[in-house]
Amino acid sequence: MAHDAHLAARVRASFGGDPSLSEKAMFGALAFLVDGRIAVVVNAGGLWVRAGDAAGAAELLRTTPARPAEMGAKEMRGWVQVDAEHLWGQPDLDEWIAIGIAAASAKAERSRTPNQAASEFHASVSASARAAAPGCPSATAAPPGRCLRPAAPPPRWRRRSG
Repeated sequence: MAHDAHLAARVRASFGGDPSLSEKAMFGALAFLVDGRIAVVVNAGGLWVRAGDAAGAAELLRTTPARPAEMGAKEMRGWVQVDAEHLWGQPDLDEWIAIGIAAASAKAERSRTPNQAASEFHASVSASARAAAPGCPSATAAPPGRCLRPAAPPPRWRRRSG
């Protein structure tokens, strides 16, 4: 399945020069990702839009001209298909893109793993704390990820004794 090049150019223009945007050819279409999460996909028939959870998709199906998105014979949960005939106006297209971006951003927030949280915690430790740790002569001499000895880990990661 090829994608609609004119619609892809309009979607690209809607995003402007957003540095968090990337494009990737997948599923025989062109996906637009925001911070690594697919927000919308331009295909031959129009636009797949990430709607979030099943309830969000059901609400869009009930209140808009969107229909369930399908890949092959299988319905894609959390996604809707907006046919190209409903995307002629730029405000319409921008509204659908905003829905996809909001759903992709919400998914990114929910999918934050404990390892990512730990990485963010360790990254927040300042260079002076690294230098002050025993066995670390200076902040520049400490290899990345080493000599990070905060006073205590966040409460949810404390091990129970006994």
